[in-house]
Amino acid sequence: MKQLRYSFCYAERMSAQFTFRRSLRVILYMGLADVALKYRGAIGGYFWSLGKIALRFVVIFGVFGRYVAEAIPLYPLYLFLGLIVWEYCTETISGCIAVVFQKKDLIQRVPMPRILLPLAMSWSNMLIFFSHLCIFCLLLFISSAPLSWGILYIGVVTVHIFLLCTGIGLLLSAFAVQYRDVPHIWQVFQQILFWLTPIFYPYRKQGVLFDEVVALPHRLKDISLEVLIDLIIRFQPFALLLHNVRRSLLYAREVGIPSVSHTIGLTCIVLGVFFIGAYVFSRRSRFFVEQY
Repeated sequence: MKQLRYSFCYAERMSAQFTFRRSLRVILYMGLADVALKYRGAIGGYFWSLGKIALRFVVIFGVFGRYVAEAIPLYPLYLFLGLIVWEYCTETISGCIAVVFQKKDLIQRVPMPRILLPLAMSWSNMLIFFSHLCIFCLLLFISSAPLSWGILYIGVVTVHIFLLCTGIGLLLSAFAVQYRDVPHIWQVFQQILFWLTPIFYPYRKQGVLFDEVVALPHRLKDISLEVLIDLIIRFQPFALLLHNVRRSLLYAREVGIPSVSHTIGLTCIVLGVFFIGAYVFSRRSRFFVEQY
């Protein structure tokens, strides 16, 4: 017990030596190393990450395309963009949960801020997401789709997606070591969330988001299962962020980019999720060694 207390205090002192600049450098290098190691030894290499998206695209487009393609302009690009955003979100959250088990030896032996591990995992997935986004932009250029300056808003949405997914990943991974059911619960919830996110079907926006939120209590008075599902699809954060991505890259000329109030409100939400996740992870990660 005394030795455990000593090692805990030693780890705390060593972790305190990680300045912001040093921590950022560790995250950048670990993220790059994770990308290199992820596909090392695989014949297909990086293309496996793209192949999974392409296969899902072919299946969904072949099954559902005939029903929704006419109602959604630029539907092939709409679907592909939805899939690459969804891939980043799920890979990041799942990766943050898995990294506390994969890096078990590192956590036990190396005194460092443990939050750097899931942050590096999120950064490595962001690098892959950037590469997928470059491929999408190439397809967008080839298709001669109308472009506008609204495409620059993708930088804001990318930060939102990073903060939200990393925050959720930190929160879940904070409990995953002690409660081993967390990864399995997330896998089930992920499958449900796929169908509740407008990846291959249209996002139905009925008005200004703030006005819809204000009117929400009135709609909840006489609610049915169909209305409840519709509300979840429209107001859950993954759907909102995916809609913003499409507005900036595909439909900026037709519908414009999100308003300032919308952007500020969403920024506050994702920052709240991120800081809550970071706080909970920092508190609970101190006891990972005992919980393994």
